Amino acid sequence: MKTSGLCALPVACCCTMGVSGFAMRHPHMQQPAQQVTRRGVFQSAGSVLASAAVLAAPQLVLADDRPSILRQEICEVGVGDGCAQAAEGSDLIRKLQQRSAERRAEREQQMLETYNEHNFADYFKTLNKRMVRKGPNQYVLMSETEYAAAEKAGLVYDNKYIK
Repeated sequence: MKTSGLCALPVACCCTMGVSGFAMRHPHMQQPAQQVTRRGVFQSAGSVLASAAVLAAPQLVLADDRPSILRQEICEVGVGDGCAQAAEGSDLIRKLQQRSAERRAEREQQMLETYNEHNFADYFKTLNKRMVRKGPNQYVLMSETEYAAAEKAGLVYDNKYIK
């Protein structure tokens, strides 16, 4: 056990822990005792809790330990390694998967256009502009006066070019 050079008491005696009553009476204490602060208590407690959390952490789950449902191949929108397994030999399900895969690009394009029309149109309204659809994934910005003139001429309707 290590002792301080001035005293035969252990280094971690109560005076170094901030017990002020003992520290003032202790023979080798020349300076005022250390104060116990709330910050010091919380830092010590935090260190202890962090150490306990690291020691008590569960072991990492390896890929082989996962349930079989999590290891299955994926079949999404008729595309993926798990489509044959999902079909379970059914011709009807295989045909539906094939149709889904063929229409995938078309649905993604529709979702992108819907997203653009709903989200960007609101943004451009704040700038006093209208987003008018000219073609597939093509838009033109018009001011309110330009849009009113084009609508009067029969070129646009409902934020879309007619001709």
